[in-house]
Amino acid sequence: MSGKVVIVGGVAGGASCAARLRRLDESAEIVMLEKGPYISFANCGLPYHIGGAIDKREKLLLQTPASFKARFNVDVRVNSEVTAIDRAAKTVTVAADGRTYTEGYGTLVLSTGSSPIVPKLPGADDPRVMQLWTIPDMDAIIKAIGETQAQRAVVVGGGFIGLEMVENLKHAGLAVTL
Repeated sequence: MSGKVVIVGGVAGGASCAARLRRLDESAEIVMLEKGPYISFANCGLPYHIGGAIDKREKLLLQTPASFKARFNVDVRVNSEVTAIDRAAKTVTVAADGRTYTEGYGTLVLSTGSSPIVPKLPGADDPRVMQLWTIPDMDAIIKAIGETQAQRAVVVGGGFIGLEMVENLKHAGLAVTL
């Protein structure tokens, strides 16, 4: 590998890729662009913070841009959304802090992750319908429970996170339907 590597996306895939690239090439210039405010967090712990089993939000944050830079010498830019790719020019267009700029690359890695599926059902756009995918999602759920003094919840999805949400919402005192 030679030249500059730009990684689009952080969290599990992008951060793991950046760390591995650094181990393979100590001299590579590596830039990681993450659309959200966090590059590495324990997403499986989100329900446990909602339910109070993990008391401090900071325990969910595994790496910060500064700690990742210190450990792996990677230029990490959060709140930086890639809005276009020009493969011929080998550049990406980045929107960050109210401005747009281009960033060149020699190698481009796309590690954008996924998004939750919100069913197209009547009422799915109600502000009380929330998903749990990120730390801001978790913060919004905690805020909504506190502000509305919610007594009950419905969890749609019986995967690991859904079942953990049921357990932790019950622990928080809510009646829960899965």
